[in-house]
Amino acid sequence: MAESYTGFKGVLKELLSYKSGIFGILFLVLLVGLSVYTVTTIPYSQAVSLWRGEGRIYRENPRNAQPKWINYFGNNLPETIILDSKDAGTPGVTKLITPVSGTNIKLIRIIFSFQYNYDEFPSELNLFFESSFNESAPLEKMSWIKPDGTEIKLIDYIIKGKTDQLYLSANQDVNSNLNNYIKSKFGPQKTVYQTQVILFAKEETLSQGAEPMKGTYKLVIDGTLFGEDSNTDTRMVVYGKVYGLAGTDHLRRDLIIGILWGTPVALA
Repeated sequence: MAESYTGFKGVLKELLSYKSGIFGILFLVLLVGLSVYTVTTIPYSQAVSLWRGEGRIYRENPRNAQPKWINYFGNNLPETIILDSKDAGTPGVTKLITPVSGTNIKLIRIIFSFQYNYDEFPSELNLFFESSFNESAPLEKMSWIKPDGTEIKLIDYIIKGKTDQLYLSANQDVNSNLNNYIKSKFGPQKTVYQTQVILFAKEETLSQGAEPMKGTYKLVIDGTLFGEDSNTDTRMVVYGKVYGLAGTDHLRRDLIIGILWGTPVALA
């Protein structure tokens, strides 16, 4: 006669007699532990603030990124690269301000230099500015230098306020300048290429599917400042395609927040 199990201990004993039961119990314990960790380390109000992206905390996250650990499985997807002129003197960042004798004008040069050795193109490229001025706003001329030495003019840009942003990947003037540059080198093209593709591509491959060029890139910003106390700093974000443990959504939100807080909600 088959043994029957009653009560909690009996049910637990029966579950432990099956591999699937053991796995289920361990998984449940994991979820409970994760829930306890979540509610104790990320208060609900903080989780809501993080999920809403208050304070533009996600502006430097890539959109629709895959988890970072996917690169451990033979992929070589780009990670986000961030350089800031406030960090002048650190590797890859140069900032030099030169007063023009006899005037209240200063010339500024900012150079960002970085290695790009990934198999795919970045998802976006944006610039964020912080400036101080009492007279005219700073004027900046930007150019892009590829690993093979090719230099491409991007845009002449007047900073619009104390804080400003230039979404290079979405700026029509930048994209038009780049596509005209390609047209001048290779003739009329059937395709209007994305900004980040032209900036990072081996140009001879553009009509054949486009491949990224690996090596050292530079963004050179030559600016003019008006006024003795005027200054400007630039933060460059080259957005990758992987991020964190769980990736991001179309609003740049870190999906790990939703997963962590979804666990106690689901258990409840």
